[in-house]
Amino acid sequence: MTPTTLPEFLTSPTLRLILFGGKGGVGKTTTSLASAIHLARARPSNKILIVSTDPAHSLLDAVAGSTLPANLTPLEFNADELHVKFMTEHGGKLREIAARGTFLDKDDIDRFLSLSVPGLDELMAYVQISTWLTEKTYDTIVVDTAPTGHTLRLLAMPAFVDGWLGAMDALLAKHRFMLKAFGGRKTHDAVEDFLDKLGLDLRRPTDILTDRAQCRFVPVMLPEAMSVEETTDLVTALTNLNISHPELIINRVMPADVGTVYQALRDRQSGVLNTLPDVITSSRVWVFPHATTETRGADILSTLWDSAIPLEHVLSRPRVAPASPAQAVFEVVGHVSAPPANIRLMLFAGKGGVGKTTMACATAIALSRRLTRKTLLVSTDPAHSTADCLQCPVGPTPDQIDAHLWALEINAEKEFITLRDLYRDEVEQLLSAILPGMDLSFDKDVMQRVLDLAPPGLDEVMALIRVTELMEGNKFDLIILDTAPTGHLLRLLELPHIIEQWTQAVFKVILKFDKIIRLPKVTAELIRISRGIKKLRAVLVDAGRCRLHAVTIPTEMALAETSDLIARSRTIGLSLGELILNQVAPPGATDLERALYDADSQMVTKFMGQFPELSPAVVYRRSEPRGVETLAKFGEILHQSPGQAKVA
Repeated sequence: MTPTTLPEFLTSPTLRLILFGGKGGVGKTTTSLASAIHLARARPSNKILIVSTDPAHSLLDAVAGSTLPANLTPLEFNADELHVKFMTEHGGKLREIAARGTFLDKDDIDRFLSLSVPGLDELMAYVQISTWLTEKTYDTIVVDTAPTGHTLRLLAMPAFVDGWLGAMDALLAKHRFMLKAFGGRKTHDAVEDFLDKLGLDLRRPTDILTDRAQCRFVPVMLPEAMSVEETTDLVTALTNLNISHPELIINRVMPADVGTVYQALRDRQSGVLNTLPDVITSSRVWVFPHATTETRGADILSTLWDSAIPLEHVLSRPRVAPASPAQAVFEVVGHVSAPPANIRLMLFAGKGGVGKTTMACATAIALSRRLTRKTLLVSTDPAHSTADCLQCPVGPTPDQIDAHLWALEINAEKEFITLRDLYRDEVEQLLSAILPGMDLSFDKDVMQRVLDLAPPGLDEVMALIRVTELMEGNKFDLIILDTAPTGHLLRLLELPHIIEQWTQAVFKVILKFDKIIRLPKVTAELIRISRGIKKLRAVLVDAGRCRLHAVTIPTEMALAETSDLIARSRTIGLSLGELILNQVAPPGATDLERALYDADSQMVTKFMGQFPELSPAVVYRRSEPRGVETLAKFGEILHQSPGQAKVA
């Protein structure tokens, strides 16, 4: 491929920041690595960084054992390490700002500033990228982002930073006013200078993110209906954020002469490609053909762009008719056991794009019909796809979608906003009651913006309470959780401990000042949260009530991530159910079919060898089950006992 046929983001000399994003499992790591390697080889005098912001990293796994160009640095963010570094550098000044603007003492301030809360991944990534861009550490930074929902949080950091800096400034406002009014002293000192500089540093990426000459976002997707829907939402969000995205990648497109085994898949892909919405086709679309082997290692990745094809060339190719009509079937070897009556919570977990939503939906429908237990399907993934999979509306309150099945997509942000608004209303009432008629604008502004200092992601903590409450009172017999991708799921499972730290810190302040500050509604809400979290912790580690099923696909990177998921789940104390090995290539007659089958069969053997204690259910890549009735048929196959027929 000549340079004139490469995408603009690989040829523009002014780009400093290139982000690859999309639904989990679409190939963000592969395409971002291939692009970074191309840039490093094409510009040997430039320093290139490829960095992953996904908590469940697979970037280094993708190039393990291979040699990268000397001017290319691969890096996986460690949010906790970055948080420690940030607090080591700036903690002293932040403590001084808090001390000037609040009634908290040193111990109170230290307690809040030391808390590790969800959302650090996005915030710390933003802070570190800001530093690199400010200091011009690298000529070009390529970012392999987390799945869509969490990537949008990263891109929304400018708004969060503005709120955070505004809260910091509010803490200093009263101190600044008092110095000027009563002491005649200058109001700008080292602390003010620190906040001004921090503001410039944190706001600088905003200018780059919205600068077409310096920044480019590259959406990556698959030729599948659910991927199209999520990419449409992503592209719309990018447009609203004024982030340039003129080019887009569609990965793993089957060639025209796939043979009978994959003809149904090819036909579905063709239907998707020929009916792409305008919001996607308004970009220049690049297509990567489906590879016969896993795309990993620097040598293979360096040639990936040689296979890229403009979408218009793919659509113009004639369809090759199969020798016999293709038939869409579901085929499973092994099964997923029906849970005992005492199991109340089932979690489906795994790397993005492995089919967690499909497995959770199919299981929920099949078990609710077979066991006639009142079942609730809950999505905690910020990029909800449950409604797309079920092909029916799913909202923030349980919607009945079948005789014994309800579904719910938790709106985590709304949960936190409700608490924040309740807090602000009580602060307003408190100050008005204590000193009516007095101007307490400084105090009110500081107190009402306290929750603005909470890092993004705290809303996910609030969302967990909904799951706990729904488990109480026997409203539902069984709750099935369609979780966020692995890295964010593991943080979610660690939240019960984190939220206990947070509520304890708040309680200590409330108790210390309860003679003068009474926030009864907020206190009651915090007590409710604390009790709910304790109950959730008890359920998660109770093998008699909770079970986790790991969903994965037959690739080396998925094997590494599944190993991490299972190891950390055991550390947390979760009881493991079956391993579901999804999207396995079935046997076929053509060279492509045989190559895919042989490669996947070897990986199935590896998985079984690595996890001999888990009974694997091998799901062959036949059809894409969507809609309640189709999912019900697939669910019956998935949950049939080994002695029953496994093809339908």
